[in-house]
Amino acid sequence: MEIGGRDRQGNAHLSCWFKRDRLAARRIVTACTPVLIFAGSAQRVAGDKARKDHEDLIRSIGALNAAALLPEESLFSKLLKRSKELTATSTEKLLQATEQAREKARPYTDKAMEAAKETADQAKGGAERAADAAKPYVDKSKEAAQKAYDDAMKMAKELMEKKPQSPPKND
Repeated sequence: MEIGGRDRQGNAHLSCWFKRDRLAARRIVTACTPVLIFAGSAQRVAGDKARKDHEDLIRSIGALNAAALLPEESLFSKLLKRSKELTATSTEKLLQATEQAREKARPYTDKAMEAAKETADQAKGGAERAADAAKPYVDKSKEAAQKAYDDAMKMAKELMEKKPQSPPKND
């Protein structure tokens, strides 16, 4: 549904800009930039001088550099674009500095990794030697635990086989 040549969202329709019998012009102002729309054939313009002026105007506008018709970029917009460039440049420099630091530190980190591997190997060997040294004590502990278990079972068996004594008599 159109209201005054506009739909519900407020968008103007081309059908209301032109009249069938005559040329019509409308000025439309967008949120940012005024817009002028040329439509129709120059042959429909009445009068030779007006027709030539109209044709000259169309040629002049057609020859214009479109970028020259755009509004100038605001200071804020320029600063924002520049800050993005600076951020990208800074990020690139930071990545380069990180890579350089990594390359300079590589000999030291390689040595540290070698030392860590040697230490781990030595620790593994030390743990194996400690386990071997502790083995006789572990075996003796197992034997002592088995003997204590066997003694406990024997005592329990003896207690179960014993006949209960009669309670002492009180006279």
